[in-house]
Amino acid sequence: MTWNERFPLHPSSRPRIFWDFCAMFFLCYDLVIIPMQVFEMPQSAFLEALSMTCTIYWTLDIGASMNTAVFINGKLVSDSRRICRQYAITWMTLDVMLVLGDWTTVILGTGAADPMSLARTLRTGRVVRMLRLARLLRFMKMKRLVDDVKRRASTELVLFVINVIQLFLSTALLTHVLACVWYLLGSSETDGCVHTEGLVGNDLGTIYLMSMQWSLSRLHPISLRDNMKLKLPQERMFSLVASFGSFLFSSIFISYITNTMAKLARLWKERSSKLSAIGEYAANHRVKTTLTEREEAGDLLNLLCQIAEQICTSSFLVVRLPKKISPAVQVQCRKDGRVTVSHTPVILAEQETRVRNMYQGYEAITETYLLAGDIVFEPNAVSSCMYLCDAGKLVYCMDLRAIQEGCPIWTETKPHHRGSCCRRGTVLPSQEPRLLTKDSTELSVGAFLSEAALWSSHWQHTGQLSAATDARVLAVKAEKFGLCVQRSTAAMCDVVIYARYFIQDMNHNLINTDLPPDQVKREDTAIFHDVRPVEPSFGPS
Repeated sequence: MTWNERFPLHPSSRPRIFWDFCAMFFLCYDLVIIPMQVFEMPQSAFLEALSMTCTIYWTLDIGASMNTAVFINGKLVSDSRRICRQYAITWMTLDVMLVLGDWTTVILGTGAADPMSLARTLRTGRVVRMLRLARLLRFMKMKRLVDDVKRRASTELVLFVINVIQLFLSTALLTHVLACVWYLLGSSETDGCVHTEGLVGNDLGTIYLMSMQWSLSRLHPISLRDNMKLKLPQERMFSLVASFGSFLFSSIFISYITNTMAKLARLWKERSSKLSAIGEYAANHRVKTTLTEREEAGDLLNLLCQIAEQICTSSFLVVRLPKKISPAVQVQCRKDGRVTVSHTPVILAEQETRVRNMYQGYEAITETYLLAGDIVFEPNAVSSCMYLCDAGKLVYCMDLRAIQEGCPIWTETKPHHRGSCCRRGTVLPSQEPRLLTKDSTELSVGAFLSEAALWSSHWQHTGQLSAATDARVLAVKAEKFGLCVQRSTAAMCDVVIYARYFIQDMNHNLINTDLPPDQVKREDTAIFHDVRPVEPSFGPS
């Protein structure tokens, strides 16, 4: 990858996110270490190395900011000139001044180690402290960095965790600053709290903990009487400011915590409702929610979450499966349609072990959800699917021309014996049910139509199919069905044999209806020699 391909970095790229987290760490480091200059901190090689690392980081951050794409008026800008121009009018001046101050601090700190003059050392120490104090101006970047992290949050729960961490760190840093300020004011004169409480001469840890306890004890309204005993005017003034600030901060803190807990309770309630909806959907549709593969389980969980969000008050659940989903999850989510599909003659021609192989190719089946009165297909329309009623009721109305040609309809839909490839001679034996004189047939769950579309590429519908009630229809696409069956050699052989017998039956018996053959009265002894043979569109010749 060339330099031009790597840079400028995208604001949401992984290297930039890592760089921003480093910036937040060094900002927190400055906010902790710089106020502690009021204490007599011992020299530490670790702190000096960390301070040098911080200086190097902020120096490199200038170049990183010039090589990171920016959003201007909502548009991502990747042009280097426009990026530098935008950086120059925003943060560049402040960053350059602070970096120069950091390196000046490093140089003066190195020179101060040479004890040439006590006065020179004291002056150098004051300059170094002032320059280090100026580094707190970088804290203005913290809000922008935190906002960027919040925008990258993917869920409400992640955003809630970020807000809680932000609140906790803000409270801790504010308490830290108060402790340092109290020590600074108390150590300015001999009548200060540092001298009266006997903190002089103790180690840094003891002094810091006592200062922290002192600052916290002076915030509560009960401590107003104790604040009256303070001797220094600057301590009394700061105690008043701290008390009023604590009132304001406590109000904001309690309000924020209350709203956050209410929001968290709402999120848990929504999550519980989604989980209950997922459980109900999985139970009603026989979806197996415990998959062995971790990736498949994740796909199923994401899918079920989408399903839970789409639940409405209608009698059926309208769900569209995502395109990118593992095959195992597709099979599980289509499992409720297996009962309907398994009652079709072509599936009954398979043995149970071979049907399991066919289930792996369930992408040939698509679901269609209908309201009462919706039309599935019209007469004379070319069909490429076989339709199955999976829920609700459908009505099939024969075309008048087909009825005039003498194709009676039967009401019985369940013969005592169905076709089996074990009996090659008779594929679809029929009963002698009761004749229905009307031109329409009501179809319930398990009924199927237009099976001839699977075996003939030029099949035309001979009637109209509509929904009598809210219904769910499964459509088996002929082209995809052929691809699915070819995945199993055993299933391919049996289906090809079944298709040949079906085409032979179509060539010898006039079939001008979309209804199953067992609902059409046949003249078993008559052979229509004038009927043009139908060539099968599925399987090898």
